[in-house]
Amino acid sequence: MRWAVIAALVVGAVYLLGVAGLALGQRRLIYQPPADAKGYFPAGFDRVPLRTSDGLDLTAAYRRAANGRPTLIYFHGNGDSLAGAERMSDLLARRGYGLLLVEYRGYGDNPGKPTEDGLYRDGRAALDWLAKQGVAGSKLILIGYSLGSGVASQLAVERGPAALVLISPFSRLTDAASHHFPYIPVQWLLRDRYASIDKLRGRHLPLLVLHGDDDRVIPWEEGRRVAEAVPGAQLDIVHGAGHELAFLPATQVRIAAWLDGLRVANRR
Repeated sequence: MRWAVIAALVVGAVYLLGVAGLALGQRRLIYQPPADAKGYFPAGFDRVPLRTSDGLDLTAAYRRAANGRPTLIYFHGNGDSLAGAERMSDLLARRGYGLLLVEYRGYGDNPGKPTEDGLYRDGRAALDWLAKQGVAGSKLILIGYSLGSGVASQLAVERGPAALVLISPFSRLTDAASHHFPYIPVQWLLRDRYASIDKLRGRHLPLLVLHGDDDRVIPWEEGRRVAEAVPGAQLDIVHGAGHELAFLPATQVRIAAWLDGLRVANRR
């Protein structure tokens, strides 16, 4: 009995130390800027300065829209960068869509440390810059991938763009974290939550949700829950695709086709 108690205490202590370590280092897990992204800037884009409300000077990549095309503002995922954003949007660029590729604080060459509130400020700075160029409302589409889906959802609620596209989204960051850490009380520990489903629920906003049914990072059921929360949302489950869905050329084809359908509907 004595050894059983000692073993239980040791296991409990190890568990608590593990939980404490995850709690203290949670933002290093949520935000993982790739080291090789520093100094990279996509060809064919203009460097644009973004000034955040808390005083950071960020750099984003901008490509003007062809006549009649909306501008897509893209928020990338956790371990991604402008290089990945460029790859994700090359077909859309060739089709004449305007693009603003947002790089977060602490990513690439940008100063600051990423947090949920900080990324929202980065997104608002990007939207404010576009508004000064005359791009807002019906001229603007928000696209968010993985972590970026949380940023895009928040800004869609705040600013009311023409449409929202979410690729491999989570319903809430706590839900996604619980999938990977089922024995950790993430509901109590997570400081950054990105509760997209709670913000979007019941909103009347054109929404396309794309998710791979072989996604091992964010299960496709998460995307389904988000789509079901928004009246009239379109859910596109891609068979055999994993979390790399955003980088598949077919994904851009699907997005372009959906956007073209919205344009046709708006002309009626």
